[in-house]
Amino acid sequence: MKSNWDTATRRHGDTAIFLLRVSASPRLRVFFLFVCALLLPACNQLEKPKPAPFYAETAPPQKKEFRWSNGKMPKSFDPALASAQPETDVVRAIYEGLTDTDPKTLNAVSAIAVDWKSTDDFKTWTFNLRRDARWSNGERVTAQNFVRSWKRLAEMKDKVSHPELLQNIVGMKVSGKEIRPSVESNGLDVLPKSLATEDPQILPSQANSNSSSVLQKLPEINSNTEQKPKIERTSERKYGVEAIDNFTLKISLVKPDKDFPALVAHPIFRPIYGDGKEFETGKLNANIVTSGAFRVFSVGQDGITLDRAENYWNTESVEIERVRFVPTENAEKALEAYRAGEVDAVTNADFEPLALKLLTPYEDFQRTPHAALNFYEFNLKKPPFDDRRVREALAIAIERERLTEDEMGGASQPAFSFLPFSNEKTKLVQDANRAKNLLAETGFAKGENFPTIKLLVNR
Repeated sequence: MKSNWDTATRRHGDTAIFLLRVSASPRLRVFFLFVCALLLPACNQLEKPKPAPFYAETAPPQKKEFRWSNGKMPKSFDPALASAQPETDVVRAIYEGLTDTDPKTLNAVSAIAVDWKSTDDFKTWTFNLRRDARWSNGERVTAQNFVRSWKRLAEMKDKVSHPELLQNIVGMKVSGKEIRPSVESNGLDVLPKSLATEDPQILPSQANSNSSSVLQKLPEINSNTEQKPKIERTSERKYGVEAIDNFTLKISLVKPDKDFPALVAHPIFRPIYGDGKEFETGKLNANIVTSGAFRVFSVGQDGITLDRAENYWNTESVEIERVRFVPTENAEKALEAYRAGEVDAVTNADFEPLALKLLTPYEDFQRTPHAALNFYEFNLKKPPFDDRRVREALAIAIERERLTEDEMGGASQPAFSFLPFSNEKTKLVQDANRAKNLLAETGFAKGENFPTIKLLVNR
């Protein structure tokens, strides 16, 4: 029997989409319009779906447990070596420092130190420690613990994850190199001459396609550099950290720092129990003594389990009873575990851009900022970049907003300074007219005869 209209369908998920070719019959046209009117609300809902969670429904755990996929297995529990996730997250959970950071204001808040004060010049700080702070073995946390731990940081030299954070404390600057390069540094002083490329225009921050020739020179470089530093147990150096008594810690600085209490909230400043020999084996030890809200319960191939520390001075405020760090091979495996209800959160995962785009509509997906800065470093020995006016012209001509919003899909923010809280007067501004004038002064009016810039980019 011949139909008055032909119907073709195609599937989109669980929805059948009908393509209709209507005949010229008036009755059928009216009927068709009536059907369309009924389907329009449904079509509107299909176009604008309500946010839904990505996770699967699972039974609640027997205790207040947080299962956390936070990248691969941590390499160490040592605060001195904690440079990034997951190590920094574990250290924050099992150790406590003088201060902590308020997540909303970013100001320093009380931790083991109940209060602190400084001299008028902000070069000497005194911290008063709480008397109910205890290690997981029941012993009190004292000022001597901080003195011993901080001296250990200095003795470890550049083996510490962030040695530059120590340099303003008297006697604790890491020797052998300057931590903060000068603004007009040519960028080549930090590299051995044998590694300098013959004709670089812009120094890459990572290895490039010519890395094979560079790698062949590494034995020569290694022979002239210091091997992995060993911790020096004895030293005549005077350190600017002193225990006035068991619960009073005095710190002397090289330069004034009114924000020093915020600095010592960093994980490397959190004290350890003893001299740290247990960390020198390179293995994760579940029996270490800690001072934080959680203690290490177990370490295994399936991850790390932390239990709420009974001896923690503020244990009543810790609602979670157990934290499990569940290591995963990659971001895809972590996402599968989350979808199956095997973990409660996934962080520190390197998702592909397409995966991030597909996850964005889900209500349990949250994009958070990452503290990183991308910049280009010029070879100041090669014209025209040896002229400051050329460098300034390029710096103020870049359309940072367009790059971050259009090219990078809003995944980053424009940077007008090296530090996020810099003075407004010192920040870079986009000024096309000044950039043109500067180029004209250097002989490149309207960009004529300006050499082609080659950028080496790692992706």
